Amino acid sequence: TMRQVPPFGGTTAYGALCHHCPTDGGTCLIVYASHVGIDYDGVIGKVNRRGHCGSGYCCNTAMASLAYVRAVNEGREIHSPDPSDPIDAQQVFVDSALMKHSDRLLNATHPELELPHVMNDCQADLLKRIMDKCVKDIPKGMKVALLGGI
Repeated sequence: TMRQVPPFGGTTAYGALCHHCPTDGGTCLIVYASHVGIDYDGVIGKVNRRGHCGSGYCCNTAMASLAYVRAVNEGREIHSPDPSDPIDAQQVFVDSALMKHSDRLLNATHPELELPHVMNDCQADLLKRIMDKCVKDIPKGMKVALLGGI
């Protein structure tokens, strides 16, 4: 069985995922990754896209959150999505997750290079919390593996 489940689905989505896997010794492989672009000029955090002039941010959400972390650290106001409105819940979540790593990001020699590593750590922590809670939903004999990277 192959299925995409975003981490924002939380324990409900991952509990359901476990019920979609074969119970007769089936295996569930959960693959997750952060990403970063490097454009033709070697700029980290940007990528050249076919059909577009120049380069653009990659990953937009991560780069916007890095800008948010910088602004908060400098005491500047910056637009942030309304946390009570689910229309941009991912951005609110990533902003909050990266704030916990603000020193690591802002003290890095190249914050844009450190960014996907921080994002990966945030994803790994979130998936560990989800799986710790969902372990009771995993059918006996089924194996679950998490594979993460950048």
